[in-house]
Amino acid sequence: MRGSVVLGGRYALEAAVATDSTGTTFRARDRETGERVAVKRFASTAPEDRGRLERDLATIQRLRHDAIIACNDAGTTETGEPYLV
Repeated sequence: MRGSVVLGGRYALEAAVATDSTGTTFRARDRETGERVAVKRFASTAPEDRGRLERDLATIQRLRHDAIIACNDAGTTETGEPYLV
């Protein structure tokens, strides 16, 4: 579906799997490792939302538990949308 969209020069988006009020989650392929990953693209680029997202990301990256999916990477699209992998 969206295989031509590559984020961070690495994550090739394949298909949208869920959309909620904060953004869209995609099935993607990591072009460096070949592994399937989930990528969440956030809809808001508002400064007040960006600060909250950066704080949440810092917390998520420190969490380690079998019941929590790890956050392996993060970045910003060319149009300014933040994303998590």
